Amino acid sequence: MDKINSDEAWRFIPPEEKIELMAKAHSKGVFAAVLGIVLGATCAAALEEPWLLWSTLIGSPFVFQFASGRAWRNLKPSLTLRYLAARSATRRCAFAAEAEDLSVKLMFRGELEITSKSESAEERILSQRMSNGPQPVWIALFSDTLVVISESRGGAILELAHPIDQNLKIYRPNGEENSLAPSGLYIEMVDHHTNKVAKLSSQFPAALTVFEKKYQEFKAHNKAKDNLMKKGRAMGLKFDDLYDEESSNSASDLSSF
Repeated sequence: MDKINSDEAWRFIPPEEKIELMAKAHSKGVFAAVLGIVLGATCAAALEEPWLLWSTLIGSPFVFQFASGRAWRNLKPSLTLRYLAARSATRRCAFAAEAEDLSVKLMFRGELEITSKSESAEERILSQRMSNGPQPVWIALFSDTLVVISESRGGAILELAHPIDQNLKIYRPNGEENSLAPSGLYIEMVDHHTNKVAKLSSQFPAALTVFEKKYQEFKAHNKAKDNLMKKGRAMGLKFDDLYDEESSNSASDLSSF
């Protein structure tokens, strides 16, 4: 069980969301500065004291700095606590899904829409009518498991939990294979119990790109690990010794995440 403090929790938040948070704080600072200038101009005109207007103009940068700083100190802890709560919930779901590593490698907010994959047009239309559309979710990527949860008044609701193996496929929509930031990603789950496709989107496209890249790296690493385990069983060797010899480079690369 890894421990985490406020600074490490802040690193989990995507840079795009941090920029959005900073923009909100600056907007409150601008509003306070403009409001101060308007009040100063009104008082200067009513009292016929021009120095009030000039004093307000000179002091507006300080008003902006104070208001934006105060807003930032209120917004940052709130967002950090939300990510900590979501991280705790996804770790519990990953544990229930029998994940070996409970360290969250990537987490961000997005929207998820799950539909059944069927060749029948009537079933697809019926599934679309019964669906409530995309719903806000938290996406957490572990080294061997993908977990997606949604929020409710009663707590977190597990929407998707699947091992990162050959039965889980994540790909881009048609025509966006070479784009830098995809508009969304499709998650296809194929196993003995379900055959579903989920569309994952987010207002933070860079987070989707990083998510796709890390998923591919973890999938390749897990595939190599499974092959080594099969090779070790066939040769009658211990997996730890075989894995240390043949996959030390890939393990060192993943340790930087």
